[in-house]
Amino acid sequence: MYRTFILLKPDCVWRNLSCQILGCFEFGFRIDEIKMFTMTDDQASRLYEKFADKDFFQSLKDYMTSGRSIAAVLTSRSESRIVEIVRGAALSLRIMHQLDFRRNTIHSSDSPEAAEREIRIFFGDT
Repeated sequence: MYRTFILLKPDCVWRNLSCQILGCFEFGFRIDEIKMFTMTDDQASRLYEKFADKDFFQSLKDYMTSGRSIAAVLTSRSESRIVEIVRGAALSLRIMHQLDFRRNTIHSSDSPEAAEREIRIFFGDT
């Protein structure tokens, strides 16, 4: 079983795009876990730790904790390239729906290792 992580950001939920965007992933992938929540400062810090030294880090955390988000674990029995395929789809969805560079609707893991780390942040050891 192959899996990856996606996160629908607050602007996605505010604009009622969640179902539309999740629907893009329902063919070929299964949503194994999903939850709607408001991200904590700790979760935002852990998710974006690679940006901790950047000048936009605090504003990114402020945005990510400003409203409800949806986290989901997507799986595939046969597609070992699930991270790359989902990442490509997520980048296309960003282009179509982003409000600006920072408020870009969706986050997706950029590697299998990142997916496992991000799944642990939001779902624990599953």
